[in-house]
Amino acid sequence: MLLLGVVTVCVTLRPLENPDLWWQLARGKAVFAGSGSPSSDLLAADHAADADWLSGAPFYFLWIAGGISGLAFVPVVAGLLLLWLLNHCRPRESSPWRLFWIVPLLMWASRSALQPGPQLFDMLGLAVLWSMVRHENRPPSLIAIAALFLVWSNFGIAPIWGVLCLAAWLPRDRHNGIRILAALVAGAINPRGLFAWRDAAILFAPQAFANWGWDGTRSLTGVEGSFWTLQLAAWLMLLLAELVMTAGRRREGAQIVRFLIPVLAVVLSRQNIPLSALWIALDLVSRPVMEWTVPRWKIAARSFAAVAVCGLLLLECSGVTADSRRLGWGIVPALDYRSFDDRLLHSTEETLVAWAPDVRSVGLIAWLGGSVVADDIPQRALLGGRWRDYALLLDDLRWNRGPKYRLSDGGWGGWMPALHERRVAVLCFPFEMSGMHAALFETEWKPGDLDSATIPYLSADDERFIPPIVETLKQRNFVESGPWRPGLEIFSAHGWRVDLVESLGIRSDPSAANQQSAIFRELDLPLASLRVLLPLRVVYGIGTVREEFVNCQQTILHQEWVNNGEPSLGRKLIVNRLTPGWRDPAIQGPPETTLAGTNGNTWQQFLKFYLQGQLEEAIGALPKETGEGAFAAALTWMELGEPDRALAVLQAIDTAQLPVAQRIAVEQWKSFLAADPGKGTP
Repeated sequence: MLLLGVVTVCVTLRPLENPDLWWQLARGKAVFAGSGSPSSDLLAADHAADADWLSGAPFYFLWIAGGISGLAFVPVVAGLLLLWLLNHCRPRESSPWRLFWIVPLLMWASRSALQPGPQLFDMLGLAVLWSMVRHENRPPSLIAIAALFLVWSNFGIAPIWGVLCLAAWLPRDRHNGIRILAALVAGAINPRGLFAWRDAAILFAPQAFANWGWDGTRSLTGVEGSFWTLQLAAWLMLLLAELVMTAGRRREGAQIVRFLIPVLAVVLSRQNIPLSALWIALDLVSRPVMEWTVPRWKIAARSFAAVAVCGLLLLECSGVTADSRRLGWGIVPALDYRSFDDRLLHSTEETLVAWAPDVRSVGLIAWLGGSVVADDIPQRALLGGRWRDYALLLDDLRWNRGPKYRLSDGGWGGWMPALHERRVAVLCFPFEMSGMHAALFETEWKPGDLDSATIPYLSADDERFIPPIVETLKQRNFVESGPWRPGLEIFSAHGWRVDLVESLGIRSDPSAANQQSAIFRELDLPLASLRVLLPLRVVYGIGTVREEFVNCQQTILHQEWVNNGEPSLGRKLIVNRLTPGWRDPAIQGPPETTLAGTNGNTWQQFLKFYLQGQLEEAIGALPKETGEGAFAAALTWMELGEPDRALAVLQAIDTAQLPVAQRIAVEQWKSFLAADPGKGTP
């Protein structure tokens, strides 16, 4: 069991990344202040009570007691508690070795549910109920069932899994109906009453109740999630194990139902994966010893699975897999609200309304408080029947459909009247919503911050927000074209994140740099994005930030094409070296890569030094006697945060020898830098 505990810690010891962290803490804070319906107190559009009104209170208490450190170890403690419950469900005569491949798969599949939030109570509630139903010598008492569901319905959001467990696994008994009735009655003893079961059913199968397209991942992060994830892979492996264990055995009707419940749950919603995985794992662990006596081919399959799980565990701890975090604790950069300029939330004495499409942004607003209150949140909008209007407003903003227009069903759309009706004064969007920020640039909404993972947008037509908008414009000039040279220290978590892999002397975690670079890129500041990545490139090479570095180069290439009619030679060579054959959707044909004349070797030297992060050496290698070489040198000086040296190079270029497109680019940069206030401090 000690070794299993170590495995559990290795899988669960990660920085917190649940998008609803601050939302849950804000709800807990409201409960501590005496609220009985925290969501309605925190949201302008919500007037209904919460069934899980107490779910944030324990985590807010941990925050008071230990801050981030008090919260960071919740997944580890929860994982170890689940391990203990799994072992408790294992038949006494069986070997604990069956747990060695089940436990890691379960932890991977349910890691998101072990974070501070209501799903954690759902996981613990299902495990405890399973232990009561399957492991006791006699059926659980009515009092035990009622007590469990009373607690579960006030802390969790999915007590419906408990009812399914009772219906599927209770031994045949004439009192089973009374036991299920006791669970239903106790589960309705909360501020939401009987509607708590309606809410649980909606969240169990949201697609069946949403009258507009619903994406569970988008409701949390504002963006669609990837289909193939480590979580889904782990769940599929558990499901495969279930199929292997029952292959060749005759199934009764009840056994088929028990197998189909977790499968159908995942089909209905990917948010059900953690509880579905727990259901399957509990079933596998609690099987009698005789069912684990299997043919040799099944033994070989289990051995292969164990080896594969161990290998994946090593890779995942290092953060190599695409959707994994490295060993450590604290919170991920996207949840660090300290980068958000909270002065925006205290800029007026009157209460203002903010609208956001994701729970992370709404949670940040609710947690920081001030004079701004969030309008709504996706999950509450779904439960309250407001999801269609909520999703329609997001689509109208994305496609810049501002004026009022008639919908095919006879209703009305348009973000202008919708925001006016809600009295929205602030918009907040996660930086990951690619395309949304570009769409907002075409409206009167302007960014009010450059650092936060949640980007606030303020109306330029509102005189109250003119000062922060102007200040942000100055900051934009400074980070994009001023003498700004960020170092590694700007990515320090200042005690809110510890990376154990980095502590062992291995490369730094690039997530903070990648995030800040992506934020700048979405705000149309691609040179600032490259500046952010440079410190990591210099120390660790391009490998740590390659994907984001490529995105920046392609963005600048496209920008040069839009502004000048043709990208510069240096940019085309860089993009082609990084992504041979890549085609910009807006540019016909691949980037030109021909190195003409006698300068081919010098350009090759430039590329070598540039990609290694040695920018001054790259500048020295360029053929500056040519206009293209001098222009590349100027842009490289800009990337280094040396606008004066870039201007000097540009002024020395003989534009007569340049093509028209490059002549335009040189003249634009010269006039911009000669008058740009960004060359000074903001």
